[in-house]
Amino acid sequence: DGTSMFRTTNKEADGCKKIYTSYTNKDGKVIQNIVEVVDISDNGDIIDRVENTNEDGSYSVGLTVTSKDGKERHELIENRIDGTRRVILTNINPNGETTQRIYVTDRNGKTKLTKYVTDRRLASVASNLMLSDNSKYSIYAISKNTFKENRVITRATIGNTVTTIGTEAFKNAKNLKTVIIYSDKIKKVGRGAFSGINKKAVIQIVGSEKTFNAIKKKITDSGIAKTVTFERVKPN
Repeated sequence: DGTSMFRTTNKEADGCKKIYTSYTNKDGKVIQNIVEVVDISDNGDIIDRVENTNEDGSYSVGLTVTSKDGKERHELIENRIDGTRRVILTNINPNGETTQRIYVTDRNGKTKLTKYVTDRRLASVASNLMLSDNSKYSIYAISKNTFKENRVITRATIGNTVTTIGTEAFKNAKNLKTVIIYSDKIKKVGRGAFSGINKKAVIQIVGSEKTFNAIKKKITDSGIAKTVTFERVKPN
């Protein structure tokens, strides 16, 4: 298709290595620029950062940090031309346990968790997302199908900024036995959000009696086994 690639490698004075790659079309116009920086931190972590700028104005940053004990953290930030941002975070332990979370931020800065895949039994939906570029986002929603058919998790915690639990978010997570909801701001629970979780599951709701009753009703109305029990936990 007439595309050409140009690549140069420089070693900086501080010891890090920079690799510059450009792609041009048949007319010589640059259509993609990639900058990769490989460095070692003071504590011995290997840091590999890749910045990718496309002709259409979209921009992404990929970061891989490998620690001395073998842990890996992968962070991919995609800034789209429509003003939205997608973040993919992957953590890999030395034993191979992997957790991947995908977040999407809309043009108004509202961030939701859209996918959560893990080998671990505990799934934690944190209140805030902090990225390597020092940007911070509050998580307002768990999207539909986020944990659907997950047969690994047995315990899930939901942070205090979440206001929406999407349709079938935890559907058929058959081994999910404990859910702790720290948010007193739950406004919407989608249809079947907790249908098919373990029949003996316990859903703990942190908050006042009024908050407990309101959230319990939303979950019950969404459709859930009658054998699932609810417990109110007093806030600290």
